[in-house]
Amino acid sequence: MLLNELKEKISTGAKHWQQIKNDLGTNPDAVGFLNKSRLVVANAYEQADIGKFDDTLMEIALDHPGILKGTRHNNKFIDVCKQVKINDEKLKKLRPGNTSDDLTEKLNKAQKSLKDFDMASLDFVDDLNVEVRFCSLNMELIKMIKQHPLVNTHKTCHCRACISVVLK
Repeated sequence: MLLNELKEKISTGAKHWQQIKNDLGTNPDAVGFLNKSRLVVANAYEQADIGKFDDTLMEIALDHPGILKGTRHNNKFIDVCKQVKINDEKLKKLRPGNTSDDLTEKLNKAQKSLKDFDMASLDFVDDLNVEVRFCSLNMELIKMIKQHPLVNTHKTCHCRACISVVLK
């Protein structure tokens, strides 16, 4: 799944979640509970907040590399992100007033590589879903959410023990 397809999936999931919140948020307790929830992109092995899918995708590459397929292009992207992080951390460790032209040059080169990288060609694993995470439990409301038509009934477990909600 290429980046634009994933972003479309995230956008659709966010719209569906907003519609579910509008449909179910009729009392103040429900509104508070629903507004504290967050959307994630997840599969059986990884999960990342959708807010991390910013323009650089650096956090995804560093913190959740399993969301990316193991292609050469993706591995190069992960390496570039690591170089930016390593050189940035090294520069921050220097005493105030000290500079390192070599480190600054390495950081600038890595940042330019990141900026010039073809993000549209990043290939994400195909089994990613947009899911809802709750910061507290309200089993009755979660049960109602699971029954909403914008929830993927094939991928959402409807037993009470599971609070995972996969959106269409």
